[in-house]
Amino acid sequence: ISGGNGQVTLGWTAVTGATSYNVYYGTTAGVTTVNGTKVTGPTSGGDITGLTNGTKYYFVVTAMSNANTIENPASTEVSATPKGIPNLLGGAIQIPLTLAGTVTTVNTADLTGGHGGASNLLGITTDGTNLYVSASNWYSGITIGYDGSQYSKVVIATGVTTTILAQINSAGITTNGNNLYTTSPMSSTSAICCNNEIFKTVLATSVASSLAGGSIGSADGTGSAAGFSSPFGITMDSTNLYVADSGNHTIRKIAIATGVVTTIAGTAGLTGTSDAVGVAARFNNPTGITTDGTNLYVADTGNNLIRKVVIADGTVSTVAGGFLGLTYDGTGAGAQFTAPLGVTTDGTNLYVADTGNHTIRKIVIASGVVTTIAGSVGVSGQADGTGSAALFSIPRSITTDGISLYVADSYGGAAIIRKIQ
Repeated sequence: ISGGNGQVTLGWTAVTGATSYNVYYGTTAGVTTVNGTKVTGPTSGGDITGLTNGTKYYFVVTAMSNANTIENPASTEVSATPKGIPNLLGGAIQIPLTLAGTVTTVNTADLTGGHGGASNLLGITTDGTNLYVSASNWYSGITIGYDGSQYSKVVIATGVTTTILAQINSAGITTNGNNLYTTSPMSSTSAICCNNEIFKTVLATSVASSLAGGSIGSADGTGSAAGFSSPFGITMDSTNLYVADSGNHTIRKIAIATGVVTTIAGTAGLTGTSDAVGVAARFNNPTGITTDGTNLYVADTGNNLIRKVVIADGTVSTVAGGFLGLTYDGTGAGAQFTAPLGVTTDGTNLYVADTGNHTIRKIVIASGVVTTIAGSVGVSGQADGTGSAALFSIPRSITTDGISLYVADSYGGAAIIRKIQ
């Protein structure tokens, strides 16, 4: 199985007696001849086109005969209805994004006019049709200050913007299409609600409720019994949320159904760069986080590193970056970042909002090769264009709909969304 640019190529060894092959595919694990989308294939493989970049597809191939059931390639059995061999070929592939590094501005509407006069975009996520952003006040540069916030929805196709909620002091944001889940770091003003808390907002009603946290601390527990310290980035799979608990220098897991919070990597209050398992690993103000369903990828901001956390056992390793904070492309530790805040993935590559350098970087997961796909190192601005001709200013978060990248960008208080194709 191989793929790219919205297409998958399948190949298999021909089965004696087979007259055709059926391919079944879908986006959910456990695809079978019953629940998959059926495509009739040639005798030894072929292409399936029109797939969505950035989406993982699962495949099953069955061998078919006109009159016989091929239960084993060495023998046949007469059957009135043609049947196939299940799982002649089975597997999965993630279709990577195809990007030219061309940057355009998606939205220029006021995304920051909410409660408290929020003036910077902090988080961005998508359900594939809409973008959802959180806006808040940052006092300066990449230093976090959290007075005021607003959620906005931006329709990708039209750029039309609506305000969802302006009552939660929010930073990171993720969605499953039905709910928004947001981190609420500590406010510098006690009059503004919501400190060190994780919230759920029902999109259909805009009703928000607390899922976990509510006080500063590092304790694991259920709901309000758990403590956080400036939680920032958040991502999710079908059952859990994963939070970059920046002030505690840890990675936390929250069971969506119960609100049970556990620490899966790092130790509260201890910083460092150690690659290790679970509590023995060290981070320094981890901020951005994303997942491919098996691993978490973390923008370890204070260390200028991109880290990987295996969800199953908490094993932490470094994907790319060195400690010096200098900037150049390269492989693994030979590539440098400056205060990266945002990270997203298409399953094959990571895409990083390299905040301090005003650039967007790409990391090939398998090799650790880092390249700059848009922006000019050290040059701040807001200019559309391709590659280094495009300019960003303190890009803080990034997401993908499987076709394009979307970046939350801020410049002189004008917070806008940029698209990279």
